[in-house]
Amino acid sequence: MPIKKIFPFLFLVIVLFVGFGFLKPTVDSIIGKLSQQTTLQNDLATAKTTRENIDKISNSLDSVLASESGKAALAFLPSNSNQDRIVDIMNVCSFQSGISVSDFSFQPNSKQPVSQVINSASDGKPVTAPVLPAPESVTMTIGVRGSYESIKSFLEKLAVSGRFHVVNAVSIKQESSKGDSNVAAAPTGALMATVKADFFNQPERSYPGANLLPVFGQGTFDTAAIDTLLKSESKIDVLPDAPTSGRGNPFAS
Repeated sequence: MPIKKIFPFLFLVIVLFVGFGFLKPTVDSIIGKLSQQTTLQNDLATAKTTRENIDKISNSLDSVLASESGKAALAFLPSNSNQDRIVDIMNVCSFQSGISVSDFSFQPNSKQPVSQVINSASDGKPVTAPVLPAPESVTMTIGVRGSYESIKSFLEKLAVSGRFHVVNAVSIKQESSKGDSNVAAAPTGALMATVKADFFNQPERSYPGANLLPVFGQGTFDTAAIDTLLKSESKIDVLPDAPTSGRGNPFAS
């Protein structure tokens, strides 16, 4: 084939090859920027929705916390240990149960880390919701004196006292009178009990990436947990004349 006939074809191939080599990076760059733009637009739309939901939830939360049920929730899990409130609860429960308090003490427990970010982007911004720490707690140890029924009533009233707690240990023993060198100690008929319980609180803190928590994916504040709490909580009644349920007194002869 004559050179003159194939030259235009070769020239076109060379131009396309060179042009493709220069144009491909540019095209790839444009496609990448378009992809980034789409991602940013989606992130912006998500951020706007989250912001709107935060405003709605904030207004709803203010209304809930101002109600009686909201106040009960804050009292159940306060932002600080509020040991004075725990003392008040112990006084009410012991008085209405007919027991006397012999000793009382508090021991703060170790604090949990503020939060933990599982994954972060290259710019350091969280891409997953933080792992929130467990509530802080203070351990209360109280010694009480009374009958088996009154100690049992004290524990029952403590269970529905409206403050989040976990009873870790209860020990009960018979009280003995102090004897002298000639008279041996003898049971008095009363019982001595030691109760150890952890009372919890959740401090107010800021959490990196909190906007990624599932609660902000919706525009309403779910009060189901508060409703369940109010159903499980009851008023503290005066000790009945006789136990109505449960085991009998194992210390009775």
